[in-house]
Amino acid sequence: MRFAKSVSAKSNTSNISVARLMCRPRSSSAAHPQRSQLKSKFALGLSLLLASGIATSAWAKPGSVQEQQVVLRGPAPIELQVIAESQEIAAASPSGEMLLSLIIGNGTGIYPQINQQGDVIFPAQMWDGDPNSALSSHFYRYRAGEGVQHLLRDQDLLQSVSGNISADVTATANAQYKPTITGDGEALTMCRLSGPGINASNQLGLVRVQQGASSDLLAQNQTALGAIPLHSILSAVEPENRVGEQLIAASLNSSASESAILHQSASGVEQIARSGEVAPATGGAQFGAFPYPLRTVRNVNDNGVAAFGVTLVGEGVTSSNGQALYRYQNGALELVARDGQIADGATPDCAISSSAYSKLNVNGSGKVAFNAGISCTGGHAIFSDRTGSLKFEATAGKLFDGPSGRFRIGLLNEVTTAFGTVGDSINYIKSFLADNGDLYILTSLSNENGSLRSAWAIVRIKLNGTAEVALESSSAHSSLGLGLANFPFPEQVSLARDGSMLVRAQDQATNARVLIRAVPGQAPLAIRDGDIVDGYTVTVGGSNHVSGLALPNGKGFAMVSVRSAEDSPGTVRPAILAIDSLGQASLPVVRGVTSVRFASGDTAVIENYDGPFTYTLKRKVANDAGELTLLAIVQREGMEAEQVIALLPSSSPGANPADFNQDGAVNPADIFAFLAAYFAQEERADINHDGAVTPPDIFAFLAVFFQG
Repeated sequence: MRFAKSVSAKSNTSNISVARLMCRPRSSSAAHPQRSQLKSKFALGLSLLLASGIATSAWAKPGSVQEQQVVLRGPAPIELQVIAESQEIAAASPSGEMLLSLIIGNGTGIYPQINQQGDVIFPAQMWDGDPNSALSSHFYRYRAGEGVQHLLRDQDLLQSVSGNISADVTATANAQYKPTITGDGEALTMCRLSGPGINASNQLGLVRVQQGASSDLLAQNQTALGAIPLHSILSAVEPENRVGEQLIAASLNSSASESAILHQSASGVEQIARSGEVAPATGGAQFGAFPYPLRTVRNVNDNGVAAFGVTLVGEGVTSSNGQALYRYQNGALELVARDGQIADGATPDCAISSSAYSKLNVNGSGKVAFNAGISCTGGHAIFSDRTGSLKFEATAGKLFDGPSGRFRIGLLNEVTTAFGTVGDSINYIKSFLADNGDLYILTSLSNENGSLRSAWAIVRIKLNGTAEVALESSSAHSSLGLGLANFPFPEQVSLARDGSMLVRAQDQATNARVLIRAVPGQAPLAIRDGDIVDGYTVTVGGSNHVSGLALPNGKGFAMVSVRSAEDSPGTVRPAILAIDSLGQASLPVVRGVTSVRFASGDTAVIENYDGPFTYTLKRKVANDAGELTLLAIVQREGMEAEQVIALLPSSSPGANPADFNQDGAVNPADIFAFLAAYFAQEERADINHDGAVTPPDIFAFLAVFFQG
């Protein structure tokens, strides 16, 4: 049974991709003996209705986007799959050791990671039972159909031109060297090294952990990489879609005044940029220092496109043009922006000024958005090259046209933001560039005459320069029907690559927290303190730290607390709230309630778990499909408590596109639901996805409906 909160407002509901909806197996015709009768009976009725609608010259105007109904799934037992547990890990250990811990270095943020294919990698500590023996650290991988596989342990030999060098996996506990999963289900990490010629100055190395062969030592402190003598490795990234290729930032001397950014692959080592080398398109200036080297969260996308700021020195460099932003893509290095440059749309006196190019992000297409100072006002502005050339996008006072009228943006504020599934630690940004080119900014809003409209808002600026308000604090303009507190600003905004967002804010009237899901083209969904989900009273709670993660297609997770009617007063159960692509909220994880299922068929209740996103967002804890890894404590009957790694399956139910109202059945009600959306010109009625709701969508819907 489903329960929906009553909302007295019109609702533009989900814009659902047919390709994704086809995933759920359709019910057979034999299971619906009346299906054939319904097809013929309603085909005529539908044809008549559509004919009258098509002949009508006046289309129903789409209303303003109002708050979506909170669809709350009724209590349904959810069992998480145990993908790694003590007995299985011990069996996979090459030396027969027993499991001590599924994580290395408590509190360092190391957490089981999952890639887009559903592979999970995790470190573990083992012990041979001898009180005089030291612990050993290992890497393991879980892969569906293959189970847990051992990848690397302390003292395993590495493939290295230097000979018999082995790895000390325990060094991964250092927060600076957290491992990351690769697109092919291996791991990239820093390890402490041992062996001939290893000393205190060169004992850290970059290792690609892999199964079935010796792991590769890719780079090492105070050792030449190709022809480039490294002093220390600063950071390294293997983009998810560029398997076996790494981007490496390294210092070349002890003071880090000289640095290099390198590309390494099976073809060898390529120097992208290096201190002292000529900087392209600068008239002879040279690269100086790289103050903000590669960062996995913002600077590098999944396709290996990287952007980074650099200080320029030498010929023609002055205090007004000494910082620059470069992009590396497909083997080419390109100047994106430089201090002193006048971007398209800026007045001649409004040059980029005093920019370190640190607050930037690269979208899936390789376009860059960044914050920089401007000389005309001494303030800041947002720039991007999403249209092909560098464009002055937004600054305080700029006037925009949008569906709800004209408005001005105010001061640009920073917001605690998590980027999709590549989250790392908390990041503070001023803009976000989605893969489709839409630019998101957090700002105050004024009316055209300068009067205050909203203390804060999230504005979406489209490629054509028009803008619309995705979310704002003022109750007078907000589609949520409630005012959101002016301070704190939204405590967290998590944005996925398609612009789907989760926002945690505070109700101005009650001071209660509100979790808001906003998806382009859909009505916002609000979950408030006191809402009932799966039979539990939810407290959104939170403070100024990461507590949720937005995923593409409107999916997401958030940390909440809950209590049931049967709980004693004061009982608080930590829980994870999931929202799927259809806007359905559920509680797949509730401490003390949710069960996990072992491969043996045994089940056990989760007694405790380590939150995948709390004060910091652990790296790659979820993928785009909505699979989530969870490190939990359980106790099976007659056994001691143990750590397990559990996998929450995709939060997005496969849906039949013919089941337009998503009630689980294909019947006449879906026809009327489609017609209502069609005549209201809702985006979800764009069945053929050509960007418009037109008569061809009728025939596209008829085709999927009659297929069942």
